[in-house]
Amino acid sequence: MTDRAAGTYAFEAIDATLDLVPLAGRRALDRAGKKLSLDAWRALALDARRAIVDAGTRAEVPVAYVCAALVGASPAPADIVAPPEPNAASLPALVRSALGAERALDDAAWRGLTPLARFALASLASRSRSVSLSRAYDELIGAGTA
Repeated sequence: MTDRAAGTYAFEAIDATLDLVPLAGRRALDRAGKKLSLDAWRALALDARRAIVDAGTRAEVPVAYVCAALVGASPAPADIVAPPEPNAASLPALVRSALGAERALDDAAWRGLTPLARFALASLASRSRSVSLSRAYDELIGAGTA
């Protein structure tokens, strides 16, 4: 595998070709209210994929920037209702439950995370991806810090 793509986490194991949609890309697409198939993602120029991932790493996702990067996507992205960002003030119960007692996270630590890190943990918790969630926790919070 080539070097990890900018704007991705190590636990995602996504290389610089951005063949898969990283969490930063998913966050950007969600904020823009767009759902893009994997085939459409792969058909985008690499610069467009990089632009979308970059947008997803920002504190506030520049929706117009994301939409501009999607111009010409084929198949065209579907419009969706943009889901809300995870609450920045307090750890969502779903994340707390999914992490369990051995990977505790308090509200103060949650508030200290970037919007992308909160999105990553909430997204993995909501999809019941316990192995990925454990790896994400270790990378974002630190193994053995609970």
